[in-house]
Amino acid sequence: MKEFIFVFLVFALFSSALAAETSYLRVDFDESMGNDNLAQYNLIFRDQNAHEILDFYRENFKKQFPSNIKRSKTSKIPLIFHNIWIGDKTSGRFQANKGNISSCKHFHPNWQYILWDDEKIAEHKYDKHKLYELFEGNVIAQKEIVQYQILRDYGGVTLDLDFVCLQSMDELNHKYNFYSGLLPPSRSTFHATITGAVIASEPNNPIFEEALSLAESRYQEYDSNYNNSFRKLYRKVKNYFKVNKAPITKDINHIRVISDSLGDLYIKKHKEMGETIIFPSSYFSPYYPSQKSHYEVLDKIKLKMGIITEKATFSNRKPESIAVQYYNQPLSR
Repeated sequence: MKEFIFVFLVFALFSSALAAETSYLRVDFDESMGNDNLAQYNLIFRDQNAHEILDFYRENFKKQFPSNIKRSKTSKIPLIFHNIWIGDKTSGRFQANKGNISSCKHFHPNWQYILWDDEKIAEHKYDKHKLYELFEGNVIAQKEIVQYQILRDYGGVTLDLDFVCLQSMDELNHKYNFYSGLLPPSRSTFHATITGAVIASEPNNPIFEEALSLAESRYQEYDSNYNNSFRKLYRKVKNYFKVNKAPITKDINHIRVISDSLGDLYIKKHKEMGETIIFPSSYFSPYYPSQKSHYEVLDKIKLKMGIITEKATFSNRKPESIAVQYYNQPLSR
């Protein structure tokens, strides 16, 4: 009887460990990136080496999927959520989003939560970085500049406030030294691009300081290109009709300057960073808001052609989604 109980306990422990190892649903990489909509999907193939970049992330996901990685007894990444908010905390957007953290607390009751507002950012002098000043007026870019400095100094998980957690990330923090996801294809992305909305890392990872330095040098290049091309005239005309005019260089694409710098360094240095993974888009950012209307138009066409008999229900979450960024849009269930 004692032997039976011992065997049963061992089996139960093994089963629970196995369940933890396979708690994240594995899906096809390209389906996760939205290859069911080729017009949108093909937007990530506009750079010369875009196919090579996508091949790298596809292989990375296949090789580094959570079920393939051994769990560490202690967390490799600190169990901290960092939320960054630059600007007025009395604004409607902040008030609408601040409650989202409760969904993360539900799945992570023992984690630490830190809100980095203007005061806290200034206290750590993260707003004194030269790149921060160059991107004056571009809150999204400034958020990412602060984000890289926080991860460099403290580690943890940086998560935008317009996120809702759907699963625990505790397992990921015990398996990886660094993880993030890819942006869904859009007109802002010229190849597969790491999102700035969710990045997790152990502290003292040199990639963040290197990415900021690389982004600073690239800013000067983009600044020169923007001020010596048709874009300069375009922005002058555009600003002429704006009530709140902004300098031409404020419109420089932060994704091309900041996010691409991190992505290029990750591809080059990932083997030096321990266990890492970049999830395809459906795990954290299944859709951009504009894609909803695109899918609705496609459904209308399919209905008229008789391909489908009823309109599909659009969802901005997927079965495999770990957390969902919904860009201040209503979250579908």
